[in-house]
Amino acid sequence: MDNCSQGNFTRLCFAATGIDRLAKRMKVRCLYLDEVKSVPVSLRPGCDEEYAFPKILHDHLIRNREVRSASGSTPRGWHP
Repeated sequence: MDNCSQGNFTRLCFAATGIDRLAKRMKVRCLYLDEVKSVPVSLRPGCDEEYAFPKILHDHLIRNREVRSASGSTPRGWHP
């Protein structure tokens, strides 16, 4: 996972550097974080400051973690 900076489009950088072809060959999916919707998140409970965070990462890393914690299940290879 990578996110380009300095005003470059991630998709363009991945194509120029060959990362997109490598990902396809390895059968993995590129996440173009600069092209996805974001959700507001705070870094600490009760904190008024919110930051834009990619929704796809929020759904898979944060929301699913809360569901796993409630059910008591832990994915293989994952350690808190």
